[in-house]
Amino acid sequence: TMALTNGGTFFSFWLGNNDVLGYATGGASNPAIYTSTTDFETWFRTGLGALLSVPGTKGVVANIPNVTDIPYFTTINNGLITPAANGCAPGSAPSSALPFSLTAEQAAGLNMQYAAAGINPDFKEGKVNYFLITTPTGVRQMDPAKDLLILTTPTDSLGLGELKNCDCTTKGLRKGWGITKPIATNWVLDEAEVADITKRVEDFNGIIKTVVEEAANNERLALVDINKIFGEVANWTKVVNGINFTASIAPPFGAFSLDGVHPNARGSAFIANQFIDAINTKFGSSIPTVNPNNYPGNDLPQ
Repeated sequence: TMALTNGGTFFSFWLGNNDVLGYATGGASNPAIYTSTTDFETWFRTGLGALLSVPGTKGVVANIPNVTDIPYFTTINNGLITPAANGCAPGSAPSSALPFSLTAEQAAGLNMQYAAAGINPDFKEGKVNYFLITTPTGVRQMDPAKDLLILTTPTDSLGLGELKNCDCTTKGLRKGWGITKPIATNWVLDEAEVADITKRVEDFNGIIKTVVEEAANNERLALVDINKIFGEVANWTKVVNGINFTASIAPPFGAFSLDGVHPNARGSAFIANQFIDAINTKFGSSIPTVNPNNYPGNDLPQ
Protein backbone atom coordinates (compact mmCIF):
# COMPACT_ATOMS: atom_id res chain seq x y z
CA THR A 1 0.00 0.00 0.00
CA MET A 2 2.78 2.46 0.89
CA ALA A 3 4.53 1.76 -2.41
CA LEU A 4 1.36 2.62 -4.30
CA THR A 5 0.39 5.77 -2.43
CA ASN A 6 3.65 7.68 -2.02
CA GLY A 7 4.43 8.61 -5.59
CA GLY A 8 7.11 5.99 -6.28
CA THR A 9 7.85 5.15 -9.89
CA PHE A 10 10.33 2.25 -9.51
CA PHE A 11 10.19 -0.78 -7.24
CA SER A 12 12.08 -3.96 -6.38
CA PHE A 13 10.06 -7.14 -5.78
CA TRP A 14 11.59 -10.30 -4.30
CA LEU A 15 9.02 -12.78 -3.05
CA GLY A 16 9.25 -16.47 -2.26
CA ASN A 17 12.50 -17.15 -0.40
CA ASN A 18 10.83 -17.64 2.98
CA ASP A 19 8.04 -19.74 1.48
CA VAL A 20 10.61 -22.50 1.07
CA LEU A 21 13.29 -21.50 3.56
CA GLY A 22 11.30 -21.88 6.78
CA TYR A 23 10.24 -25.39 5.85
CA ALA A 24 13.80 -26.34 4.90
CA THR A 25 15.51 -24.90 7.99
CA GLY A 26 13.14 -26.93 10.16
CA GLY A 27 14.41 -30.13 8.58
CA ALA A 28 11.27 -30.38 6.43
CA SER A 29 9.37 -31.33 9.57
CA ASN A 30 6.51 -28.81 9.40
CA PRO A 31 4.50 -29.10 6.15
CA ALA A 32 2.06 -26.46 7.40
CA ILE A 33 4.58 -23.70 6.57
CA TYR A 34 5.50 -25.07 3.14
CA THR A 35 3.81 -22.85 0.54
CA SER A 36 2.14 -24.66 -2.33
CA THR A 37 2.81 -23.64 -5.92
CA THR A 38 -0.86 -22.69 -6.29
CA ASP A 39 -0.79 -20.31 -3.34
CA PHE A 40 2.55 -18.87 -4.40
CA GLU A 41 1.32 -18.08 -7.89
CA THR A 42 -1.79 -16.40 -6.51
CA TRP A 43 0.19 -14.21 -4.09
CA PHE A 44 2.94 -13.44 -6.59
CA ARG A 45 0.51 -12.38 -9.31
CA THR A 46 -1.51 -10.33 -6.84
CA GLY A 47 1.48 -8.51 -5.36
CA LEU A 48 3.24 -7.76 -8.62
CA GLY A 49 -0.01 -6.87 -10.33
CA ALA A 50 -0.78 -4.28 -7.65
CA LEU A 51 2.60 -2.61 -8.17
CA LEU A 52 2.13 -2.56 -11.94
CA SER A 53 -1.41 -1.21 -11.64
CA VAL A 54 0.03 2.29 -11.26
CA PRO A 55 0.55 3.62 -14.80
CA GLY A 56 4.17 4.13 -15.74
CA THR A 57 5.78 2.23 -12.86
CA LYS A 58 8.74 0.02 -13.60
CA GLY A 59 10.58 -2.45 -11.43
CA VAL A 60 13.12 -5.19 -10.91
CA VAL A 61 12.10 -8.71 -9.86
CA ALA A 62 14.35 -11.47 -8.53
CA ASN A 63 13.82 -15.20 -8.55
CA ILE A 64 14.71 -17.60 -5.73
CA PRO A 65 18.06 -19.30 -5.06
CA ASN A 66 18.23 -22.98 -4.28
CA VAL A 67 17.99 -22.64 -0.51
CA THR A 68 19.78 -25.95 0.12
CA ASP A 69 22.97 -24.37 -1.26
CA ILE A 70 23.25 -21.82 1.55
CA PRO A 71 25.74 -22.41 4.41
CA TYR A 72 22.92 -23.34 6.78
CA PHE A 73 22.75 -26.65 4.92
CA THR A 74 26.31 -27.09 3.66
CA THR A 75 28.65 -26.07 6.48
CA ILE A 76 28.74 -29.40 8.33
CA ASN A 77 28.80 -31.49 5.16
CA ASN A 78 31.67 -29.46 3.78
CA GLY A 79 33.74 -30.28 6.86
CA LEU A 80 34.03 -26.66 7.98
CA ILE A 81 33.07 -27.54 11.54
CA THR A 82 35.82 -29.26 13.50
CA PRO A 83 34.68 -29.17 17.11
CA ALA A 84 37.26 -28.77 19.84
CA ALA A 85 37.49 -31.78 22.13
CA ASN A 86 37.32 -31.45 25.92
CA GLY A 87 37.73 -27.67 25.78
CA CYS A 88 40.92 -27.77 23.72
CA ALA A 89 41.57 -25.02 21.23
CA PRO A 90 40.27 -25.83 17.74
CA GLY A 91 42.93 -27.72 15.85
CA SER A 92 44.77 -28.99 18.93
CA ALA A 93 43.13 -32.37 18.54
CA PRO A 94 41.95 -32.58 14.93
CA SER A 95 38.79 -34.62 14.47
CA SER A 96 36.48 -33.67 11.65
CA ALA A 97 32.77 -33.99 12.30
CA LEU A 98 32.43 -36.25 9.24
CA PRO A 99 33.33 -39.11 9.01
CA PHE A 100 34.33 -40.83 12.25
CA SER A 101 36.53 -43.76 13.25
CA LEU A 102 35.61 -46.99 15.03
CA THR A 103 37.59 -49.95 16.21
CA ALA A 104 36.56 -53.35 14.89
CA GLU A 105 34.99 -54.16 18.26
CA GLN A 106 33.02 -50.90 18.36
CA ALA A 107 31.72 -51.38 14.82
CA ALA A 108 30.58 -54.95 15.54
CA GLY A 109 28.93 -53.92 18.79
CA LEU A 110 26.99 -51.08 17.18
CA ASN A 111 25.83 -53.27 14.31
CA MET A 112 24.56 -55.87 16.79
CA GLN A 113 22.85 -53.22 18.93
CA TYR A 114 20.93 -51.79 15.98
CA ALA A 115 20.13 -55.19 14.48
CA ALA A 116 18.27 -56.01 17.68
CA ALA A 117 16.08 -52.96 16.99
CA GLY A 118 15.45 -53.98 13.38
CA ILE A 119 17.91 -51.47 11.91
CA ASN A 120 20.80 -52.64 9.75
CA PRO A 121 23.60 -50.08 9.54
CA ASP A 122 26.98 -50.95 8.09
CA PHE A 123 29.48 -49.60 10.59
CA LYS A 124 33.06 -50.57 9.74
CA GLU A 125 36.44 -50.36 11.35
CA GLY A 126 38.30 -47.14 10.59
CA LYS A 127 37.40 -43.63 9.46
CA VAL A 128 34.86 -44.69 6.86
CA ASN A 129 31.67 -44.30 8.86
CA TYR A 130 28.84 -41.81 8.53
CA PHE A 131 26.10 -40.93 10.96
CA LEU A 132 22.74 -42.61 11.27
CA ILE A 133 19.92 -40.26 10.34
CA THR A 134 16.17 -40.43 10.79
CA THR A 135 14.18 -39.93 7.59
CA PRO A 136 10.44 -40.11 6.89
CA THR A 137 10.99 -43.64 5.59
CA GLY A 138 13.15 -44.90 8.46
CA VAL A 139 16.65 -44.90 9.90
CA ARG A 140 19.70 -45.29 7.66
CA GLN A 141 23.28 -44.15 7.35
CA MET A 142 23.84 -40.69 5.97
CA ASP A 143 25.12 -40.09 2.46
CA PRO A 144 27.08 -36.83 2.86
CA ALA A 145 26.91 -36.18 -0.89
CA LYS A 146 23.11 -36.20 -0.87
CA ASP A 147 21.84 -35.72 2.70
CA LEU A 148 22.36 -32.47 4.59
CA LEU A 149 22.81 -31.75 8.30
CA ILE A 150 21.56 -28.29 9.22
CA LEU A 151 23.80 -25.72 10.88
CA THR A 152 21.96 -25.79 14.22
CA THR A 153 22.55 -29.53 14.67
CA PRO A 154 24.18 -29.76 18.14
CA THR A 155 27.64 -30.67 16.89
CA ASP A 156 28.96 -31.22 20.41
CA SER A 157 26.57 -34.18 20.57
CA LEU A 158 27.65 -35.76 17.29
CA GLY A 159 29.86 -38.72 16.78
CA LEU A 160 31.85 -41.34 18.60
CA GLY A 161 35.58 -40.87 18.81
CA GLU A 162 38.51 -40.19 21.02
CA LEU A 163 38.34 -37.41 23.56
CA LYS A 164 41.75 -35.84 23.93
CA ASN A 165 43.38 -33.63 26.50
CA CYS A 166 44.94 -30.44 25.18
CA ASP A 167 48.29 -32.22 24.94
CA CYS A 168 46.46 -34.65 22.62
CA THR A 169 46.79 -37.63 24.95
CA THR A 170 43.82 -39.96 24.75
CA LYS A 171 41.31 -39.53 27.54
CA GLY A 172 38.52 -41.85 26.56
CA LEU A 173 35.67 -42.42 24.16
CA ARG A 174 32.78 -40.10 23.37
CA LYS A 175 29.37 -41.34 22.33
CA GLY A 176 26.79 -39.22 20.59
CA TRP A 177 23.96 -38.71 18.14
CA GLY A 178 24.27 -40.48 14.86
CA ILE A 179 26.11 -43.39 16.49
CA THR A 180 24.37 -44.73 19.55
CA LYS A 181 21.25 -42.70 18.74
CA PRO A 182 20.10 -41.70 15.22
CA ILE A 183 20.03 -37.98 14.47
CA ALA A 184 16.42 -36.74 14.64
CA THR A 185 14.68 -35.83 11.40
CA ASN A 186 14.37 -32.14 12.32
CA TRP A 187 18.17 -31.81 12.07
CA VAL A 188 18.36 -33.46 8.66
CA LEU A 189 17.35 -32.86 5.07
CA ASP A 190 17.55 -36.25 3.44
CA GLU A 191 18.02 -36.84 -0.27
CA ALA A 192 14.28 -36.99 -1.00
CA GLU A 193 13.57 -33.80 0.95
CA VAL A 194 16.40 -31.97 -0.82
CA ALA A 195 14.97 -33.06 -4.18
CA ASP A 196 11.47 -31.94 -3.21
CA ILE A 197 12.66 -28.54 -1.99
CA THR A 198 14.78 -28.05 -5.10
CA LYS A 199 11.76 -28.89 -7.27
CA ARG A 200 9.57 -26.45 -5.35
CA VAL A 201 12.11 -23.67 -5.94
CA GLU A 202 12.20 -24.56 -9.64
CA ASP A 203 8.39 -24.42 -9.79
CA PHE A 204 8.33 -21.02 -8.07
CA ASN A 205 10.97 -19.70 -10.44
CA GLY A 206 8.98 -20.94 -13.41
CA ILE A 207 6.00 -18.97 -12.15
CA ILE A 208 8.14 -15.86 -11.63
CA LYS A 209 9.58 -16.09 -15.15
CA THR A 210 6.14 -16.56 -16.71
CA VAL A 211 4.52 -13.69 -14.83
CA VAL A 212 7.40 -11.31 -15.58
CA GLU A 213 7.26 -12.18 -19.29
CA GLU A 214 3.50 -11.66 -19.34
CA ALA A 215 3.52 -8.33 -17.51
CA ALA A 216 3.10 -5.48 -19.98
CA ASN A 217 4.95 -7.52 -22.62
CA ASN A 218 7.94 -7.55 -20.30
CA GLU A 219 8.65 -3.88 -21.05
CA ARG A 220 8.38 -2.64 -17.47
CA LEU A 221 10.28 -5.30 -15.55
CA ALA A 222 13.88 -6.44 -15.22
CA LEU A 223 14.51 -9.96 -13.93
CA VAL A 224 17.49 -10.90 -11.77
CA ASP A 225 18.37 -14.58 -12.10
CA ILE A 226 19.61 -14.95 -8.52
CA ASN A 227 19.19 -18.72 -8.78
CA LYS A 228 21.78 -18.95 -11.56
CA ILE A 229 24.12 -16.37 -10.02
CA PHE A 230 24.05 -17.93 -6.59
CA GLY A 231 24.44 -21.43 -8.02
CA GLU A 232 27.71 -20.28 -9.56
CA VAL A 233 28.94 -18.87 -6.23
CA ALA A 234 27.77 -21.93 -4.29
CA ASN A 235 29.71 -24.39 -6.41
CA TRP A 236 33.03 -22.65 -6.74
CA THR A 237 34.92 -19.64 -5.49
CA LYS A 238 34.36 -16.47 -7.51
CA VAL A 239 36.89 -13.67 -7.73
CA VAL A 240 35.31 -10.24 -7.23
CA ASN A 241 37.57 -7.26 -7.85
CA GLY A 242 40.60 -9.48 -7.36
CA ILE A 243 39.45 -10.94 -4.02
CA ASN A 244 38.02 -14.41 -3.37
CA PHE A 245 34.31 -14.59 -2.65
CA THR A 246 32.65 -17.75 -1.29
CA ALA A 247 29.14 -18.81 -0.32
CA SER A 248 30.18 -19.73 3.20
CA ILE A 249 30.44 -18.34 6.71
CA ALA A 250 34.21 -18.91 6.84
CA PRO A 251 36.27 -15.74 7.25
CA PRO A 252 37.71 -13.80 5.58
CA PHE A 253 36.11 -14.59 2.20
CA GLY A 254 32.70 -15.94 3.27
CA ALA A 255 29.77 -13.82 2.08
CA PHE A 256 27.21 -15.11 4.60
CA SER A 257 26.60 -14.05 8.17
CA LEU A 258 27.14 -16.56 10.94
CA ASP A 259 23.48 -17.62 10.93
CA GLY A 260 24.23 -19.36 7.64
CA VAL A 261 21.16 -17.86 5.99
CA HIS A 262 21.52 -14.11 5.48
CA PRO A 263 24.34 -12.49 3.50
CA ASN A 264 26.74 -10.34 5.49
CA ALA A 265 27.50 -6.78 4.36
CA ARG A 266 29.97 -8.00 1.76
CA GLY A 267 27.49 -10.54 0.40
CA SER A 268 24.69 -7.97 0.36
CA ALA A 269 26.85 -5.61 -1.70
CA PHE A 270 27.47 -8.43 -4.19
CA ILE A 271 23.72 -9.10 -4.45
CA ALA A 272 22.99 -5.37 -4.85
CA ASN A 273 25.31 -5.34 -7.85
CA GLN A 274 23.28 -8.12 -9.47
CA PHE A 275 20.16 -5.98 -9.18
CA ILE A 276 22.00 -2.93 -10.52
CA ASP A 277 23.37 -4.87 -13.50
CA ALA A 278 19.90 -6.17 -14.37
CA ILE A 279 18.39 -2.68 -14.14
CA ASN A 280 21.12 -1.10 -16.27
CA THR A 281 20.84 -3.83 -18.90
CA LYS A 282 17.06 -3.67 -19.12
CA PHE A 283 16.47 0.05 -18.98
CA GLY A 284 19.71 1.47 -20.36
CA SER A 285 20.50 3.24 -17.11
CA SER A 286 23.98 3.85 -15.70
CA ILE A 287 23.64 3.20 -11.97
CA PRO A 288 27.15 2.62 -10.57
CA THR A 289 27.93 -0.68 -8.87
CA VAL A 290 29.85 -0.99 -5.61
CA ASN A 291 32.98 -2.87 -4.65
CA PRO A 292 31.87 -5.64 -2.25
CA ASN A 293 35.37 -5.76 -0.81
CA ASN A 294 34.83 -2.32 0.70
CA TYR A 295 32.21 -3.87 2.99
CA PRO A 296 32.95 -6.01 6.06
CA GLY A 297 32.70 -9.78 6.02
CA ASN A 298 33.13 -12.10 8.99
CA ASP A 299 36.09 -11.56 11.28
CA LEU A 300 38.79 -14.14 11.86
CA PRO A 301 38.75 -15.49 15.43
CA GLN A 302 41.02 -13.64 17.85
